[in-house]
Amino acid sequence: MSAFNWIEAIYGSMGLAMILFYIPQIKVLLKASSVLSGMSAPTWGFWSFGYLTHFFYGYTHLNDLKFCILSLLSAFCCFTILTITLYKNRKYKKAKNHLQNA
Repeated sequence: MSAFNWIEAIYGSMGLAMILFYIPQIKVLLKASSVLSGMSAPTWGFWSFGYLTHFFYGYTHLNDLKFCILSLLSAFCCFTILTITLYKNRKYKKAKNHLQNA
């Protein structure tokens, strides 16, 4: 196997590994039962948009299917984290406000 093929194999493997590392974070967020004060919704939103930008750039300029798939999967994972964070924060802030007003 040439050096180029090794780099390509490492690139694909690391990309998939990076995506798999979102899963534990998503599991923790799904189990959360309070406001997620340590999660930055703007940051996760920015990363989601950034990965979507990478996907569209890869699709229109690079013609690299691996890059496009990895970018799209990363965008999906970031968007999932953003969605869970926003949902949990809204749910538990609303519950907290309701208890304070009762």
